Amino acid sequence: MTDRDAGARIEDGAIQLQVTSTGAPRAASAHGVSLLLHPATELEDGLAGLWLRVRAEGTGAHQPHALLGTASGGTTCRRQASPSGGDRLVRDGLVDGLRWSWSLSLLEGQVEGRAGWSWDVLVTNERSQPVEVDLVHAQDLALSPAAVLAANTLYPSQYLDLTPVDLGNRGTAVAVRQNMPGPTAPWALVACRTPATRWATDLLQLTGRGLPEGAPWPGLRRDLPATRLQHEHAAAVLQSDPVTLAPGTSWRSGFVVVALADHPEATSDADATVLEGARPGEALRHAGTDEGSEERGASLVGTGTAYLPARALTGAELDDLAGPRRNHPETVAGTVLSWFDDHGAHLVTAAKQAAVLRPHGQILRPLGELFPGEHDVTTTVWMDGSFCSHLTQGHAALGRSLSLRPSPLGLGRVHGLRVAVDLGQGWQLLGTPSLWRSALDSTTWWYAVDDHLLRVHADGPTADGRCRVAVETLQGEPVPSMVLLALDWSGAPGATGDVDVAGGALTVRVPAGALRGTADDARLEVRVDGCELEEVGDDAALFSDGTSRGEPVVTIRLGGARSWSVELRARTTGADGDGPPAEERGWSDVGRRVGVGTEAAGPAADLLGRLDAITGWYAHDALVHYLSPRGLEQHTGGAWGTRDVCQGPVGLLRAWGAHLQWRELLLMIFRAQHERGDWPQAFDFLPAHRVDVVDTAHGDVVYWPLLALGQYLVATADHGILDEDLPFTGDGSPGSTASLLDHVHRALDAVEATFVEGYALPAYGHGDWNDSLQPADPGLARRMVSTWTVVLQAEALRRLADGVGERHVETAARAQRLAASGVRDLRAHLLVDGVLSGYGVVGEDGVAPLIHPRDDRTGLHYSLLPMIHAVAGDLLSPEEARAHLAIVAEHLTGPDGARLFDRPVAYRGGPVEMFQRAEASTFFGREIGIMYVHAHLRYAEALARVGDGPGLLRALARAVPIGVTDLVPSAAPRQANAYSSSSDGAFADRYQASRDYDQLLAGEVALEAGWRVYSSGPGLFLEVLTQGMLGLRHAGDELELDPVLDPSLGSVSARLETSVGALRVEIRCGEAGFGPVSVTAGARPLSVRRLENPYRVGGVAVPISEVAAVAGTGEPVVIQLE
Repeated sequence: MTDRDAGARIEDGAIQLQVTSTGAPRAASAHGVSLLLHPATELEDGLAGLWLRVRAEGTGAHQPHALLGTASGGTTCRRQASPSGGDRLVRDGLVDGLRWSWSLSLLEGQVEGRAGWSWDVLVTNERSQPVEVDLVHAQDLALSPAAVLAANTLYPSQYLDLTPVDLGNRGTAVAVRQNMPGPTAPWALVACRTPATRWATDLLQLTGRGLPEGAPWPGLRRDLPATRLQHEHAAAVLQSDPVTLAPGTSWRSGFVVVALADHPEATSDADATVLEGARPGEALRHAGTDEGSEERGASLVGTGTAYLPARALTGAELDDLAGPRRNHPETVAGTVLSWFDDHGAHLVTAAKQAAVLRPHGQILRPLGELFPGEHDVTTTVWMDGSFCSHLTQGHAALGRSLSLRPSPLGLGRVHGLRVAVDLGQGWQLLGTPSLWRSALDSTTWWYAVDDHLLRVHADGPTADGRCRVAVETLQGEPVPSMVLLALDWSGAPGATGDVDVAGGALTVRVPAGALRGTADDARLEVRVDGCELEEVGDDAALFSDGTSRGEPVVTIRLGGARSWSVELRARTTGADGDGPPAEERGWSDVGRRVGVGTEAAGPAADLLGRLDAITGWYAHDALVHYLSPRGLEQHTGGAWGTRDVCQGPVGLLRAWGAHLQWRELLLMIFRAQHERGDWPQAFDFLPAHRVDVVDTAHGDVVYWPLLALGQYLVATADHGILDEDLPFTGDGSPGSTASLLDHVHRALDAVEATFVEGYALPAYGHGDWNDSLQPADPGLARRMVSTWTVVLQAEALRRLADGVGERHVETAARAQRLAASGVRDLRAHLLVDGVLSGYGVVGEDGVAPLIHPRDDRTGLHYSLLPMIHAVAGDLLSPEEARAHLAIVAEHLTGPDGARLFDRPVAYRGGPVEMFQRAEASTFFGREIGIMYVHAHLRYAEALARVGDGPGLLRALARAVPIGVTDLVPSAAPRQANAYSSSSDGAFADRYQASRDYDQLLAGEVALEAGWRVYSSGPGLFLEVLTQGMLGLRHAGDELELDPVLDPSLGSVSARLETSVGALRVEIRCGEAGFGPVSVTAGARPLSVRRLENPYRVGGVAVPISEVAAVAGTGEPVVIQLE
């Protein structure tokens, strides 16, 4: 059998349900939205489930027995006519002396805008003794468009409000409301047919953190908590009240789901009336022996026994495999959980993996010319035995061939490339290892099991797109192996493609309809070396009956060999050809480009060592964000956000002195400019995947390309770039062409067009950098002004004017005039009572401040971004700067650093009044959790500007995961070599976050790491480190030297890349930690020119020609500070 629809479906005009052959929900939709976040397949269960539980006498524990999915016994799910004339799905089984039957049917009497279904369960005690039982039902309800779910399942879960609804003597139901701003608010209610008083709202409440792959959910063995948790795996989970069944007696219960197309109001207990008319299905009876179909073969990966249990390594074994050195070790109770080796690689034990919320992962890609290409292959590997997943060529979302890991909680385990071995217990997947090592360009897993020690090594993709995974048996006899390839072609979900086998290689050809912009002969090539291919097959090898279910999996069975490897090569874009591979720079060079150290000892020296240890890893993350936009959680990126690409990638290239690549990047950014002068919010930059569209971006976006261009012109004095002839982006096709200078003029026109009438202040429009504060009222959007955007306007236009300089006097004068007008109106209308407001609302009586001590509308009083950018941009007097930094320290700083506001935005169950996402999101994380690390790094910039060396060092160290639990005691364990975009307070929901926020500020609430890698933050970190703390900045024919250091460091040595070569710098901190008094090279004094700084003694500029004489020689430039 090869039918992927091996289960059954029922549907009517409003709703469609499809289940697998074991009854697990595979697809569901109603009212035009998809209902499942994590659907099941024949191979694996999704999130939804139904369990019959038996309480063990005297222990209070429960033994769960699955009635759905791969872990359940019973007959094959079948369609059956119901007495009322409709169809229902039924299934029967016997477990632990209990006979069970269930039916799944659509609710009768559907009305427009209302639909639903019912699970009816019959249980009979065939034991000789009484037994106490209950039922648990979990149902994920996405209530989201299919396209949203295809991009990411964690994100829509962050907008699902789950609220208990009191049903009186029938207990509690759980309502789910999709809060994501849109024309409707889809809603559903899940209730039990019999009384139910225990419930949960997120899968994390069932799994806990750090659950080993394939292990049963511990939350199913105890009573549900009856508390709300709003996290990233939203699910309505209900537990029926237990009943005691005498021998031979039966009990009938079940669950009902009612879905509404729109529910504008927040959920309340009044919603219990939705259940009226949701009648139970017709009487259910157990099937006779001739009525139920036979049980089918079981999935070999659906139970915990299918995962190899690796043991912990001894200290001697760790020394033998990884060496005795432990740099920056992380220990608990004297046991080392993770550390870095002398090469900068990160090593992690299974105990550390069990301690983190977000499992360890790594993104691998080649490193070539620091510029993106169609041929670039990228893959994601995970510590939990995922050796090559989310394999893409070119576009991260449109060029995918292997599937990605969909959940950090163990759902969707058959993804990407997995390996199973047979050690005498049947096929078992390699999962969580004994030890994992991740380097910038490779990863290694060690599995110790009884007398076997296996090593798996994955090299990052080569320049010509080859990914190699090598497996070696270090101890014990060689074992049979099987490679699993889970296909997931972009544009053709569920399709495998044609498979051709020739010798030790196979080719999987792209199915029709997949991969926009692919080559005519697009394919995935697979080669096995060192071992004979015994059989190449489909998913049939993963079922006990050897019958395919049509899942998109290719299996490769191998004989026992001590060492073998499998190589994948994606050939989908047609950009790689058959010529020689492109030059590879090699990742080993990345960790050496920026370094910092000191011979001093003490707390400050320890923090500086952490900064040095992370520079290579943050460069890696910045390069991934720039060249292959994706992350470990935000896995389907692929495009450049205009705002983001002008910050992280530009910051990285500035830090590395890579001016040629910076120039090319700017040309790509300006090619994406609309003919009307502004930019799209995001754009696809790879030619094969580019779509020219015109959209309306947030109000700040137009300034970022101008700022990046101004920074480039100041750094390089390359005025020839302004003469480059570039196209605009039209609506559906490239537009007309003009010089880059004309592009600038169009942008200035767009800037002036956004001004609120009567002011030189840009209208807020669709928002600013903080995406969560998009206005709910279009009228307000036209009248509201973002103070931070006004500050950015001044910074960008001033820098642009400095850059174009005397070569284009009129352009420079216009930019200066616009900047000055904006600053004038900012000081007149947005600096109120000596405090910058977050926003202003223009009315007949002037400008009313929002997010300000005078504000009585939002409940918020202080906003971080305008304050720190105004300080960094020299828009405030020294007294004003000190006052605002004091406000930041008192009201906007938590244990983990600077926070966006002085308290969270109010949440009212989902309906929005002023700000869309900030009032709609249910998950207190990312921007909603108001500690965004990117903004904290901008705070560090402000500290550098005012000369606070100790504060700057602590601020940068708080953005580093190495040793963060020492620096921030309330920080929870997290991956130590990956950038996290936010620090998320571990509140159960938004209501608790608002109520107990002061406890977070006091360090009494745990802080979790947010989404990883995909952010402009890593590039910004390197920019602040090199340009701010170490203070080396290019300025035409000069090099600015303006370090800001903690004086307790004594002397700091650094290695940096400049446009004239690698440079060694020795900085003697003095008493102040800033303000160079002399600069020498080889005892020769260099010519210096003092730089202006309104807040402190400024740095100096030296002729770059004098620096070039020592660059690359190893001879240091010595800077003596005051």
